[in-house]
Amino acid sequence: MEDYSKYLLSGNPFPSAAVVNPQSDDIRINGTIFNEEIFREEIELLRQKIGSRTNMIYVAGLKFDKGIGKSALVAHEWRRLKTVQNATSIYVRCKPREDPADFCRAIIREWHQTGHLWQMFRNVLLQYAEEKRSLRLSKESVQTLFNVFKSPPGDLPLTLYTHVTKASSLSKDLVNWLSDKLGVSKEPISIITNTYLTHPSSLSEKLAKIRINEIDLLRNILTLLAFSGFNQHYFFLDQMEDAIMATPTSKISEFCVAMRHMLEACMNKAIIIVTLHPDSEMKLDTQQARDLLGLAPLDLGHRVDVMSMEAGSKAAVDLSLEYLHRFRTSDPPFPTFPFSSEVIRYICFLKDGNIRAILQQLHECLKIGAMSGNLLITMDFVLEHPRETLGTLVDKEQLNEFRARLKGET
Repeated sequence: MEDYSKYLLSGNPFPSAAVVNPQSDDIRINGTIFNEEIFREEIELLRQKIGSRTNMIYVAGLKFDKGIGKSALVAHEWRRLKTVQNATSIYVRCKPREDPADFCRAIIREWHQTGHLWQMFRNVLLQYAEEKRSLRLSKESVQTLFNVFKSPPGDLPLTLYTHVTKASSLSKDLVNWLSDKLGVSKEPISIITNTYLTHPSSLSEKLAKIRINEIDLLRNILTLLAFSGFNQHYFFLDQMEDAIMATPTSKISEFCVAMRHMLEACMNKAIIIVTLHPDSEMKLDTQQARDLLGLAPLDLGHRVDVMSMEAGSKAAVDLSLEYLHRFRTSDPPFPTFPFSSEVIRYICFLKDGNIRAILQQLHECLKIGAMSGNLLITMDFVLEHPRETLGTLVDKEQLNEFRARLKGET
């Protein structure tokens, strides 16, 4: 195990695999370390589109290389919107071979796990009890029940807090009331009511086992959420390009029709933000995708292009400082200690500004420094051990180009 204490660090601050996972507890990969200045223009444009309630926003990369920061940008905005009152912000990591029905199921599962559905159910049941004024289910008993069970329990002891003897009977009455009042479909909503009145914590497992129209379920839940006070929703579908690329060309039309239906279900209620890679964008730029693109075209009104950093950019130093700062045990002799800023910029130059590649190489470089016992990681050090610290042998022509670029700045 490497010791980073001589660098005044509690550990290696850079990720060994810089793949964003907002659900992780590791701050190196969950997106909490983020330099807004690097993405200033992209953030401004994304927030403009969200503010104007654009139905679907494509966060797209102009380069074919992955790792330019699309997922980091998406995770950052998802985390910010989680703080908005009377709204939900849901992050979903799309996987190969998934389709819009899977996305909807994942969104509903996240609502359940974050407690939004439970809060929605509480508000719905309170309004039902207040309107019905039944002795078997008073408003006060509902309030007491949810004060005790602030999150979905394994089993809901309904008879202990109310005069309801049969959960199935209450569920049926509640569904009929909601259908009459809001026009929601009875079958999909009954899945929520039946489960939440008996074994609330099992909803995710229940949804995974039954066959249902997930998009229709999403539409009906959005209506219930609005009824209970949640008026705006933000769905972040990260890595949707993986799902698109794994979809056979013969199935792209089917995928896009389903995506259109999902958009229609979200109309005026939710904004969908997705990431796209150039190869997946090319796959959508066909007649087979017309159902989706007719509602959410790949134009400037719907897209935010993420630019990679300039090779050798000073922004790489700013980015590295964000990570170093989070792991400092005391004040360093200079901000980028133990790196010289030239080393960080040289790595950025070699990796052509690709953020993922830069962070991963900084991890390796610092690791080699710690193993060798070197106190400072300078250009002399990395040029002596290029394969280990830079991930490549030194190309003198490239090195001279980099140095000429730095010299041109002075």
